[in-house]
Amino acid sequence: MGQNYIFKSASISCKDAISCFFNLNALEVNTYNTLVRLGPMTNKQLAEELDRDRSTVYRALHKLMACGLVFEDEKIGRGGNTGNYVPVPPLEIKKEVEKRLENWVAKINDSLGELETLNEQYEKMNKDD
Repeated sequence: MGQNYIFKSASISCKDAISCFFNLNALEVNTYNTLVRLGPMTNKQLAEELDRDRSTVYRALHKLMACGLVFEDEKIGRGGNTGNYVPVPPLEIKKEVEKRLENWVAKINDSLGELETLNEQYEKMNKDD
C-alpha cells in the first residue's frame, strides 16, 4: 500500500496510517499489534504466534526497532541470550506521530509559499495580454 492510497481514500484505518507513516508492511504491523495484544515475547514465540519463520519475524522486529516501535529487553539465561521484544505503548507512538505530522504540515505550508510567487508571475504574464 503506497502513500497514494492514503491520499485517495475516503477513510484511513489506524493500521493504514501507521503503515504509511513508518513505511511498514502488513507483517510488521501485525507483529507490533501482536506484541501489544499479548505482551513481550521472544522471536521464537512470535514466530509461532504469527505462523512465520523465525528469520522472517526477526527481520520484522528489526524494522520495528529501527522505527522506535519495539525494543529488546535482553536476558541471559540457559542457552545464551534470549530477548523479549517489548512494544512501545501505543499512546507514545500516537504522540510521536502527531509531533512529526505537525512538523511535516508546517514544512509543507512553508513550501506552498512558492505557489504564491508562481501565481504572481502567472498573473503578471497574463495581465500583459
